[in-house]
Amino acid sequence: MNESYGSDPQTSILDDHLESIQYEEASMTKRLFNWLIDLVVMRFTVMYAVAYLILWLVSMIAPQYLYDPYGKGNGLQLILYTYIMWEVSIFVYYFISEKAFRGYTVGKLITGTRVIRLDGKELTLKDALLRSLYRLTPFETISALNGPPWHDLWSKTVVINTRR
Repeated sequence: MNESYGSDPQTSILDDHLESIQYEEASMTKRLFNWLIDLVVMRFTVMYAVAYLILWLVSMIAPQYLYDPYGKGNGLQLILYTYIMWEVSIFVYYFISEKAFRGYTVGKLITGTRVIRLDGKELTLKDALLRSLYRLTPFETISALNGPPWHDLWSKTVVINTRR
C-alpha cells in the first residue's frame, strides 16, 4: 500500500486482491477551494441549526445564561459558546456530508473531488467519524500548508480528482 503523499500526483495503490487502483490526488488549490466553499455552505446551513440547538439546550439546563450571555461584562462565556458552536458545526457538516454523500461535500462536488480510503474503497462510518474528529485538532487547518492535512494522514484517507 502506498502511503506517501505529494510525491507524485498520479498514485497507484494495491487493494486486498492485489489489483492496482489508479487515482490522481487533488491539488492543494482544489482543496483550498473545497474548504472555502464548504466554509460558506456550513456557515449558512449547519451553523444556524447547531446554534439553535445549543441555545435550546442552554435554555433547558441553565436559562440564566441566556439573559446575560456576556457574563456580567466578561466575554468568556460568549467566546466559549462560539467556539463550541463552531467545532460542533465542523464535525456535523463533514461527518454527515462525507458519509451520506459517499466522500463528497458541497465543495468537493463543485471542484470534482472526493475523499476515499488509501486502499481505494469508500469511507466507512468509522472513517468518516475519525476524519471529522481529527478536524477538531487545534491548528489542524494550517497543517495543510506543509503537506497533507492531519485529518488525511491520521484517518488514512486521500482526496482525489473525480473529473479530469
